[in-house]
Order: sequence, then C-alpha cells, then structure tokens
Amino acid sequence: MLSGSTLPYRPNVFAFRPQFFVDISETIEIKLDAIRRYNSQYKKFGSEVLIERVKAMAKTHGWAMNCEYAECFEIIRMDDSLWV
Repeated sequence: MLSGSTLPYRPNVFAFRPQFFVDISETIEIKLDAIRRYNSQYKKFGSEVLIERVKAMAKTHGWAMNCEYAECFEIIRMDDSLWV
C-alpha cells in the first residue's frame, strides 16, 4: 500500500488513486508531531508549511469519509508489469 502524500514521490509512472481510507481524527496530532521530529524532511519541505499541507490533505480526505481527518492509501498488486 502507498500512503497519500503531498510530496512529489512516485515509485512508478502511474498516478496515485486512493482506494482505502482510514479515519485519523484521533491521531492527527501524533502524525504531525512525528513529521516535525523528522527534522531533515520537515525543514526541506517548508517546516510549518508542510504541516499545514499535510493537515489540509487529511481534512480533504476526511471530508470524503465524513470524518474530521483521514489518510488514504492505494492498494497495488506487486508484479513485474508495474516496473518499467
């Protein structure tokens, strides 16, 4: 499974297609604190700008699930055809 992300990482040439959503309303602050503690990435991607983007994305996914915050995932079957 791949996590939804605001970062430009993609392991293959296909677009991210969320299929599985998890309500993270009770744990969003833990997630944001973990991002803040990952100092190299936190600073590289804009510090609190990154936090606001992650929070906004989680809020958007939460709207799709009718909850405050959600994280989405894409389910991918791993086989040789995915790797170019």
